[in-house]
Amino acid sequence: MLTIALKHELETVLETILISVEPGISINKLAEHVYDSTPELMERIKRPLAIERIRWMINRRSEYLPSKDQLLFPGFPSLPVRIRLKNGKRPFLMQSNLEQLKQFRKILMKRKGTRLKIVERLIALMEPYAVKQPSITVTMVGLVENGLH
Repeated sequence: MLTIALKHELETVLETILISVEPGISINKLAEHVYDSTPELMERIKRPLAIERIRWMINRRSEYLPSKDQLLFPGFPSLPVRIRLKNGKRPFLMQSNLEQLKQFRKILMKRKGTRLKIVERLIALMEPYAVKQPSITVTMVGLVENGLH
């Protein structure tokens, strides 16, 4: 995050440049001009702005971060809090049924990776339970698997 002093300095530079800008200049060209004309200031704000932007991007994806308080299955590291379905909905993983996990797997197949392998193992664990009870959720299977239900 930018310090108050850096914000003030950047605002002063912007105000100065905006006074003398050509009419009709694009915002991209203007931003490039500000960046190119103030290399010392840009060097000082580069890291805080990059971190701020990265935090924003992570926050947008935070629903996919593992939850510290969710029920975890032995051997299933870092399950996401929510999953994405083909219709765009994002149910909680622990409240998802086998059909929803299979939809999530299809989406993950485009990317491959560790999460796909974990979801495939979770699907394999749930399949025998879903034969008898198609609407069984990940939570219910976890309770049964851990002898709590």
